[in-house]
Amino acid sequence: MIITEISDEIMAFLELKEDSQFSNIAPEDYAFYLSKSMAFGKIEGERYRRQDLEAILKSEGVQILYHQNINATETPFSMIQSQIYFTKEEKKIEIFVGVIEEKRKAMEKFGLMISAEEMRRLHLAHEFYHFLEFSRDQRTGERLPPISKKLLGIIPVQSYVTRTNEIAAHQFAKEVCNFPIHPKIMDYCYQITKGAYRRQAFGALILSVQTELEKGGYQWN
Repeated sequence: MIITEISDEIMAFLELKEDSQFSNIAPEDYAFYLSKSMAFGKIEGERYRRQDLEAILKSEGVQILYHQNINATETPFSMIQSQIYFTKEEKKIEIFVGVIEEKRKAMEKFGLMISAEEMRRLHLAHEFYHFLEFSRDQRTGERLPPISKKLLGIIPVQSYVTRTNEIAAHQFAKEVCNFPIHPKIMDYCYQITKGAYRRQAFGALILSVQTELEKGGYQWN
């Protein structure tokens, strides 16, 4: 398995499958949610590609904190790499440098050499996209049709597909940083190096996701 050959669509679909509403999405609608949310990220990425994201954030009163430590209580499956707080009282982005340095070293074992600065910029870019969502008061999921379902099989309710926020943020970061792979791939590679996931299992997962997408009628570009 060559990680540089894994498509963005497959990794975006893995993100979509983590949504709490995934089981309520019709397979024929997978392509819609993937293509639309990825397109939002690409369009914004092209717009901001040559701009200084950190300078823009600081000009908007966003505090950027770089933490060197690694939180030992986290598992390889859930280590926090970056996060954003955006309220009227507080605008803050935190980048956990120690964690992303671990990921950077893991990627070397897969033949991908990435500088520490590239890693910091990639994660900052991811949170920058969420900053755009918050500052515009419109998350990506809210720009797409909600999922209709029935609570207890009786009461009709609608819910947004919130993982599309992350799909778009990943695509934005990849686009604006001209990154060679989809950012989510690094999470799996890191888990593999830590023994929390097997390389063969990841390869099998990629093949199964491709098959699942194709059954839903997904047309590859």
